[in-house]
Amino acid sequence: MEELIERFRKLMETFSFLDKYKGIKINSKEDISRIPVSDRDDLADYDISMCPERPIEVFATSGTTKERIFVYISKIALKKMINRMGRIYAKLNIKNRRIISLIGYGNLTAITDIIDAATIEHNNLIIPLGNHYKKQYLTKAIKKLNPDVVIGYTNEIYSFFEKAGKKNNIKKYLAGGELILDEHRRFVNKFGKIDIYSLYACNEVMTIAIQINPKNRKHLVLEGIYTEVIKKNGEISEEGEGELLITDLYNLSMPIIRYKLGDWVKLEKKGREKYITIYGRTGDVINLHGVLISKTKIIEKTMNILHHPEFFFIVRKNEKTAEDIIKLSIPKEDIDKEKQLYDELDSIIGRFKVVGTKLKAPRGNTGKVINFVDLRGKRLEKKWLSF
Repeated sequence: MEELIERFRKLMETFSFLDKYKGIKINSKEDISRIPVSDRDDLADYDISMCPERPIEVFATSGTTKERIFVYISKIALKKMINRMGRIYAKLNIKNRRIISLIGYGNLTAITDIIDAATIEHNNLIIPLGNHYKKQYLTKAIKKLNPDVVIGYTNEIYSFFEKAGKKNNIKKYLAGGELILDEHRRFVNKFGKIDIYSLYACNEVMTIAIQINPKNRKHLVLEGIYTEVIKKNGEISEEGEGELLITDLYNLSMPIIRYKLGDWVKLEKKGREKYITIYGRTGDVINLHGVLISKTKIIEKTMNILHHPEFFFIVRKNEKTAEDIIKLSIPKEDIDKEKQLYDELDSIIGRFKVVGTKLKAPRGNTGKVINFVDLRGKRLEKKWLSF
């Protein structure tokens, strides 16, 4: 408790030049509740010249929205990030292993630095393929280096194992970026006894929590991160269900303090440890035909039919009637599943049309699949005119 109070005291002293934190004294845990909540707008307005401590690293967020905001990381914060990744390896008994990394390497994704440093510290060999690798490189890596662990985005699971085939020694896949669905696990089971662990992370603080048991949705919150939730009634608490707030207790270059991450979660305490269950983004819902519907629910049902993530919904307005026009783009080779898609989704999203195309699902900056392209109120780019 004293260490937590001291860390918040240090943060308030460090960033006291900002009006948001001016005059806030931290002498007890109750004083933490006086600190204002922050969000992406606070980061967007923050200039590198304001950094009290020269940043040792600069990250870019977000991979989901494609709107880049720079995040400045101090030296001690970077060290803690490496320690958190190291703890993940320790918790999952990943030592003296050969690890394929499908993260970054060619993109502006600084998490690769964290993974590389932690991997070396635990006597693991890192094989940096990135998320734009070719099949021949993967085949060669599997044949010559016999890797047994993969770190990658959730949406890479399908393409990775299709390219890797059944002749591999993969035992664990650490997946981040999106929720792991039952369909992901069913698909991977075709290739052997492989455990998928959810790695909960963001570019603002890197790793936040790790799923210790692949059969349990609870994630262990890692050290150096203070978590809270804003409940539906507006109350902020260390436990319960609500919108997640995170504080990087060691970043002295940029205030990631009571920061709204945009995820809906449940926090629970068990002794000295805290667990988090992730339900999805607070903006998970989409308005279709005047009804709010969960994107995750639509994605999960579509994946259960197609058995891959290479699809996307285009939503735009009929200029004459103002009605929503919804089209689902799927690979041409899956068009035989058209009737099944109508039967399964019509009752959820209402009127829509299935279109077989050669287009792949669009990606965000980090490679995450974007399954919904909402063009309502936007000027249509040439590539969407055919829709």
